[in-house]
Amino acid sequence: EPGFHQVDLRGDLFGLLAAHPVAPLVTIHHFEAVNPIFPSMNRLESFIRLSSPAKVDSAGLMQQSICYDPARNWTVSVSWGYAVQIIRGWIPAHEMERPARTFYNW
Repeated sequence: EPGFHQVDLRGDLFGLLAAHPVAPLVTIHHFEAVNPIFPSMNRLESFIRLSSPAKVDSAGLMQQSICYDPARNWTVSVSWGYAVQIIRGWIPAHEMERPARTFYNW
């Protein structure tokens, strides 16, 4: 199906999840090989925590929005239901959309 594909990853998925494109997050494979996605939680607790925003807006879960605060010279990235990143300076959107390589290919 166009636009739908599976990628098997392991380790820390933060970089990918925080820069998720405007597409539904369908599944995360190899649960045992993925680090907990929230700090101070184990894998199961992390995924249970993620279920709360998923119930509110499952189609928007993890989708990244980028905005700028010119008064503070900040770039702000919000990944719905997951993370908010505030970065000093103005970072072009095409760079913010590129996932940080925090994970490993299977």
